[in-house]
Amino acid sequence: MDPDRGTRRHRTTGRLLIAVPGPRRHPWVAAVLDALGTDAVRFEAKGTDRAAWAAQLAQLVEDGAEFTGIVSLLAAVEEHHPDLASVPLGLGQTLVLVQALGDAGLTAPLWCLTRGAVSTGPDDPLDSPVQGSLWGLGRVVALEHPDRWGGLIDLPATLDGRAAHRLAGLLAEPAGEDQLAVRATGVRARRLVHATPATPAARTAGTVAAPASSPAAPAASAAGSPAGWPSAAPHTSS
Repeated sequence: MDPDRGTRRHRTTGRLLIAVPGPRRHPWVAAVLDALGTDAVRFEAKGTDRAAWAAQLAQLVEDGAEFTGIVSLLAAVEEHHPDLASVPLGLGQTLVLVQALGDAGLTAPLWCLTRGAVSTGPDDPLDSPVQGSLWGLGRVVALEHPDRWGGLIDLPATLDGRAAHRLAGLLAEPAGEDQLAVRATGVRARRLVHATPATPAARTAGTVAAPASSPAAPAASAAGSPAGWPSAAPHTSS
């Protein structure tokens, strides 16, 4: 994918429904909202009541609202769930959102955004492992509800103008990718790759060599991209 493809579109096509944490505003959430424009409809997620959320979302449908995409920013809520101490509240709210959207009959693709939840290589530190749990949930949702799943997009902690334009471009034209990371160097897509085998330990008389473990860090590809998160494939837009 062209790293600068997102700069060709400053706004997503169609209207978005954006689920935002409420009532407290996170600076990162505010930056993402600015990037996605003023035409989007915001759904303020309060508590974790599935029935209440479904009723609010169903009202949007009854009022004739049509959306080309749904964006969740709930991963930004990293504090503990009030009823499940080991679960981040943002993760629990995202699950409720998926359920409530189905109850309300909203089938536009859902995109879940995170911040620093994945590492694309040794030079890309994992800033928010709490939000990384949402990537596990997202892959489950993708299998159970492929008809209304958009994907996962990880953003940098600071959303500058370039990253904001790339995000808008991906939401408008994801090119078939559903696990993406926006970085200063461009857009990366997640891939399964073969691990580089470690050099077997030298055998010594009278000993048995133990199997060598795979390196913990992803190896660099010939093109310089970390294996597992290469630059997305080139994409041509009209």
